[in-house]
Amino acid sequence: MSSSRLTNLFQCERQEGLTLILDELQRCALQIKQWWTSPRNNELDDSIDVLEIRLERMRNQIKVIQSCYEIDLNDIVQIIEVILQKFKEMVTTSTMGYSACRLNTGNVGAPKYEITSEQLNFFIENGFNGPQIAKLLNVSYNTVKRRLREYDISLRQTFTQITDDDLDNVVELILKEHPNTGYKRMRGFLTARKMKIQEYRVRESMRRVDPEGVIMRQLRSVPIYRRKYQVKGPLSLWHMDGNHKLITCC
Repeated sequence: MSSSRLTNLFQCERQEGLTLILDELQRCALQIKQWWTSPRNNELDDSIDVLEIRLERMRNQIKVIQSCYEIDLNDIVQIIEVILQKFKEMVTTSTMGYSACRLNTGNVGAPKYEITSEQLNFFIENGFNGPQIAKLLNVSYNTVKRRLREYDISLRQTFTQITDDDLDNVVELILKEHPNTGYKRMRGFLTARKMKIQEYRVRESMRRVDPEGVIMRQLRSVPIYRRKYQVKGPLSLWHMDGNHKLITCC
């Protein structure tokens, strides 16, 4: 097959992929419109949360499309940014129910947060990163980093040392066997192969190996509408069974 024919075939495949992605973007926009006008969305904050997630995904994927296909979609990105800003102004802010306790040592300065090494090791073993740990404990990320240094705990040493090229080869092999695999499932396949890889590295690898598949999965994913509760802290509210979703009176 001649080089010109190969080039034309490649261009046709890219054009077909772009058409599918743009059709999916249009479908996603219609879903957002239907969700916003749906009469079942009685709680404004919950509705905006769902819409915000969908719009953020659209914005991020449009940026990926621009870099992959070299087309100008900045006008759409700016419109989405304006809508997201309006949503942020509408949503009321709320604080987390749990916060790390402060330990009064009698020394000069603010009381120290009481964060144990067992807590940090538990979070790390369960796959949480530094910013996520800080959010769960309701402290700053700098506080978490100081405690990690105090207890001589390293986040990097818990991950498998592997180059980007080798990781891409493994990811490509897994995608050939499981073509619709997403980020979380991919991490599960890697863990089964005794490879503990940071989530951001898995995301970047999948964007390099299968950019079209990443875009299509993001656009087709639908956030789950969940009931919100205001409670004092973790485990302060329990349900008697697993069918609370069937109760509509409360």
